[in-house]
Amino acid sequence: MPLERHATVIDSFSNAPEQIREVVDTYGYWLEDIGNCPLYFNEEIGELEKTSSGYIPDEWRIVMDKYMNDYEYGIVFRHEYGHYIDDMIGNYSETHEYNQAFKMDKKIFNNATDEGNANIDDMLRDLSENISVFESRYVSDILSAITENDTKIIKYYDKNEVEFFWHRWEKYWFPFKHMKNETFANLFAIYTENNSDIVAFAEKWFPNLTEQFKISINKSIELNGVDKSMTEINEYYGDDGAYRKLDNLTENEWAKCLAKYYMKYQEIFGYIPDESDYSCTREVYAEALLKALEEKKEISEYLKM
Repeated sequence: MPLERHATVIDSFSNAPEQIREVVDTYGYWLEDIGNCPLYFNEEIGELEKTSSGYIPDEWRIVMDKYMNDYEYGIVFRHEYGHYIDDMIGNYSETHEYNQAFKMDKKIFNNATDEGNANIDDMLRDLSENISVFESRYVSDILSAITENDTKIIKYYDKNEVEFFWHRWEKYWFPFKHMKNETFANLFAIYTENNSDIVAFAEKWFPNLTEQFKISINKSIELNGVDKSMTEINEYYGDDGAYRKLDNLTENEWAKCLAKYYMKYQEIFGYIPDESDYSCTREVYAEALLKALEEKKEISEYLKM
């Protein structure tokens, strides 16, 4: 990492609880680099632009905007490190369990129901009573995901002149997947920052997600790290030869494997199915997807949720 940011990064984890420290100690070794955001040439406008801060899973790298002040750098780094940990423990945010937790917490704020609107009002009241929670970009980003940028919530932030940190989910190929990825990274940041008011708010209003996050951290500690270099060698030179077993593919390889079939599926049905809706092996899922395309029936005809 840049030497001038070393103290900032250390300080951003200084209040982390023991479990988070243990996870960092276990998996920190595999992070290849913490660097500055690279420049790229935007052909549309004919100018150089820098990429946003982020985690690059294919390279196990975190890139950060070097122009941020130390305070903001620490805030963003905690979040990006959360993406890294999610990747290291097998993308827990994309599991069936986490998917169900996300849907359950999403239902709490369903603005199509009286109960959902009442919950939104109560949640906003809680926000207004604690400025550290209100100003937490981790909290607003989770709200952005589970309410899909509910206008009532955004207007409440604007009215109180508090910045609402959010994502434009519609720009992603798989928005629901990214919503879950971002909530996991934000929860990691919340528990790492360890502000008691923010943690209490998260556990009150995102009860299922916080429960699943804690389960994921406990499981990662039990695994005690995996020698990824050896795992990848075993997968590559496995007894399946050139025909890679689906369960041996990395998450990125698996996503690439599905991409062209998902494009065909979207052309037929107008949407892309969410794998985490179904508790089954990759092989079963792939067979169902191919059958759905062949018989032009939705994948839910062949798999149980």
